[in-house]
Amino acid sequence: MPSPWQLFLHGDTTLPDCFDAMVRTELSDEKVLATAFSFHVDRDEMTKPIAGLSMMEFTVNIRSRFFELPFGDQAMAITKQRYDALGGFPNEPIMEDFELVQRLRRCGAAGSGYIKTLPAGAACSARRWHAMSIWRTNLINQVIMIMYVYFGYTPAQIYGIYYGTTKGSGADSPKTKVASKTGAGESTKAE
Repeated sequence: MPSPWQLFLHGDTTLPDCFDAMVRTELSDEKVLATAFSFHVDRDEMTKPIAGLSMMEFTVNIRSRFFELPFGDQAMAITKQRYDALGGFPNEPIMEDFELVQRLRRCGAAGSGYIKTLPAGAACSARRWHAMSIWRTNLINQVIMIMYVYFGYTPAQIYGIYYGTTKGSGADSPKTKVASKTGAGESTKAE
């Protein structure tokens, strides 16, 4: 019987058609620690062109494919067994997808396998880039990762900076959707 797997994505991300068959196929390979879809911004909802959008998508996909650094807006999938073995997501208001990816990368560095970025794209809402430019949004994201990795900022502190509130509850951030399926696609759970 195929292994049960879970898929995690941001609330403003849309999955490609037949996503479950793609994930199931790739996760059946023991060397694939997790999957993520290629990064794509949903152009159907765009009200005006966004300068630099194609370049940003290109660089995100390079980061994901060659450096194994996908994030939640790429709909990451992992077997339930591996997710549990890694301790799942940390109970933090932000940076939880980054932490899970770092654990997976450490497993890969130890020879356990790799994170595979699938060619099909998960479509992310354009709202962030409409509100701020590509360059400003990406600069903020990079500064936040540097603060977290190199300067020891906590996820609660990062949340306050990113969302402009000290509550840290996540109530004013997009919800993360969780889909859990068996490898055979017998059951689905979404929150």
